[in-house]
Amino acid sequence: SRAAWREVAVQTETEDDRNGTGGRMRVASSQAASWKTPATVQQLVRRSRDREEDERSTEGLPASIQDKEMWEMSSEDVLRLSDREIRTLLRLKGIPCARRQSKQELTNKILPLMDEIERRKILLALAVSDEDYEQAQALAQEQGERATVKQGLEQAITEERFFEAAKLQERLEVLTMARADVTADEGSYDRYLDADDWYVETILRQKKNMQRRLQDE
Repeated sequence: SRAAWREVAVQTETEDDRNGTGGRMRVASSQAASWKTPATVQQLVRRSRDREEDERSTEGLPASIQDKEMWEMSSEDVLRLSDREIRTLLRLKGIPCARRQSKQELTNKILPLMDEIERRKILLALAVSDEDYEQAQALAQEQGERATVKQGLEQAITEERFFEAAKLQERLEVLTMARADVTADEGSYDRYLDADDWYVETILRQKKNMQRRLQDE
C-alpha cells in the first residue's frame, strides 16, 4: 500500500540516531540475505543469469542518472524508472536488492536516501494518484522553508521572472548548504546541527568575490 511508502520514508529515529551515529547507512539482515551463498547449483545459475541481465540493462539507464548520488536524484528521475532499472541503479550504488522484489519495495530503498524535498514530491504524487487527498494535503503542509523556496524558484523560472528566480536561487543555496543532512525531514533532528544562515552567506559571498577576482585577472 502507499502507506508503506510513507512509513519507510519518514522513519528517522534509528538505533544509529540514538547512539549518535546517524547518517551511516546500515543494511538490514533481510536485505543482505539475498546476497548469501547459493545453496544449490540451480540457484547459482539463476543468480548468474539474473546478474548478467541486470548488467546489460545498465545500458538503458541515462548516464546522468548513473553518475548521480542518491541524494541528487530528482523525483522525475525515480518515477520514470522501471523496476528493472531501479534494481540496476541500486546495485550500481552497492545497495542489496532481490530480483523478486516489487517496484514499490525497490523504491522504498531509494526514498530514505533522497533529498527530502524530492522524496516528498514522490509521496505527494503517489497520494494524488491514489486519490488520498487528505494525505496529499498533510504532505503539502509539512514542507519547510527550503521546499517552499525551491517551489517558488521553479515557478519563477516557468513564468520567466528571472530576477526573482536569481534571488530565490541564492536563498536555496544558503538553506541547502546550511543543512546537516538534506535527506532528513526538517525538524527530525536537532536544529543546532545545521549551520547558521549568516555563516553560510559569508562563505558564499567570499566565494563569489574570489571568483570575480579570478575572472578579472
